[in-house]
Amino acid sequence: MNVACTLVLLVMFVCFVNAHWFPVTCRTHKGVRLLDGDDWNDPERCSLYRCTIVNGQAELFGLRCAAFHVPQGCKAVKGFGKLYPDCCPTVVCT
Repeated sequence: MNVACTLVLLVMFVCFVNAHWFPVTCRTHKGVRLLDGDDWNDPERCSLYRCTIVNGQAELFGLRCAAFHVPQGCKAVKGFGKLYPDCCPTVVCT
């Protein structure tokens, strides 16, 4: 019994010493891993994401273009940039 306990403790110690500690990360829908505070631009969705670690849990917050009403006599014009917020459409009235 004493030998078995010693072996179990030895195996646990070896596993603990050789363990690799990986930080908690966020993962985007594209599979990109982000660390706490990292930003990621998604040009396909014209959005910006930020990884935040709260109480050991990864949270991915996103910013996207605002929805808006286009008044009569105006039109929505596509944004000129590739990345958020420059890719967001705007309203142009004549």
